[in-house]
Amino acid sequence: MRFIDDISLVGGPLPWLLSTTAAAAGGRAAWRSVHRRWWLLPTALVVVVVALLVTAAVVHLPERLHGTYPPTFVLWAALPVTVAIGAGFAWRESRFLDRGIAAIAVVLLAAFAAARVNAFYGYFPTIGALRGAPVPGQVASVPQLRWVWSDRGHHRRIVLAGPSTQRDSRIGTVVPFTIPATTSHFAARQAMVWLPPVWFSTPHPALPAIEMLAGAPGTPDDWMYGGHAIDTLNAYAATHHGWGPIVVFADNNGSLTGDTECVDSKLGHAATYLAVDVVRAVSERFGVAAGPRHWGVVGLSEGGTCALVTALRNPATFGAFGDFSGDPAPTLGSPSVTMRVLFGGSRAVERTYDPADLLRTVRLNGMLAWFELGSHDRWVRLGGMRDLAAMARRDGARAVVATTKGGHTFYVWSKSLRDALPAIVGAITPSSGQAAIV
Repeated sequence: MRFIDDISLVGGPLPWLLSTTAAAAGGRAAWRSVHRRWWLLPTALVVVVVALLVTAAVVHLPERLHGTYPPTFVLWAALPVTVAIGAGFAWRESRFLDRGIAAIAVVLLAAFAAARVNAFYGYFPTIGALRGAPVPGQVASVPQLRWVWSDRGHHRRIVLAGPSTQRDSRIGTVVPFTIPATTSHFAARQAMVWLPPVWFSTPHPALPAIEMLAGAPGTPDDWMYGGHAIDTLNAYAATHHGWGPIVVFADNNGSLTGDTECVDSKLGHAATYLAVDVVRAVSERFGVAAGPRHWGVVGLSEGGTCALVTALRNPATFGAFGDFSGDPAPTLGSPSVTMRVLFGGSRAVERTYDPADLLRTVRLNGMLAWFELGSHDRWVRLGGMRDLAAMARRDGARAVVATTKGGHTFYVWSKSLRDALPAIVGAITPSSGQAAIV
């Protein structure tokens, strides 16, 4: 199964095989359906493309995705619908074989369209990611520590309690963690927590922690799969003698299509959940370093905006943030919808979540502000990041603005994490913490 899970969905033979068979089946079905109706498929294609473009404009699709998408997406989506229309017109006069090929063609063309979208964003890099296979070091429950004696009798080591297999000390451990929304009452999905190998050492270390936030639409696991966060964290620990931060992949939206912008609103009290409930639960269960500013927060797309706003609203808790391709302020696309849904029509409430307004009132005192986005992302994002970084520097922050080749995709966000992680960890690590442990 591991071999199958490692098969790439964004490159290699599988996407090529899918595109080839989809083209062959679609061409065969189209040829059989246009007999005596040469005008049918071109007309249907135009109508479907126009309908998709109108629908995308009406529902503000680019704004809902927090990024642009290639125009070819519309064409790929239109192909299976067009072939289905052609097959429908020819259904009664078609042979059983032609009907079967047409049905297969529609399925293959739909899969091809989905594969092209996935290849662009890098959302599911492998079959394992698509099916939600366990990531390296993942276990079914939060580990309990217990000591065992080594064969030599004079060294102790830690293993996971219970019948599960002993952990690999070279990589971190990934565990599910249900965070009680005691204060916020936010309907959050289950979080995942990455524990570095040093967490299992003795004396038990007090480590810094990082919240990792996905975008909208999305799930808390997006960072683990599309963002390759577990590989990045394990690589960091491998070069730091097993040391690293505790990382919690928290839910900031409540559902696959939710978009709270991490605001306390009618959509749920996501801001309080992230700043209070998550911090308290993870600190109590996993022993985060005591004292202020031992937390960081990192997010992609809408999660990047969340990271920015969460850190600026709670400078006593968060000592660093990573805003990867986030908007300059919380938005649901339409200013009127944003004002009504997120802020209840109150400009005073909106100002408490506006990064520009927050930077006029808070002192950051050495907070690390890391902004990064793709070179082909929206220009307004880059301009907004540069403006906010300049304001943050004036407020005492250490601000970085970086670009990497690409668009609004997981390829960019995974590289952004690799770029920013060492600086973020350094900004939230107690001055003597790592030196005392390693």
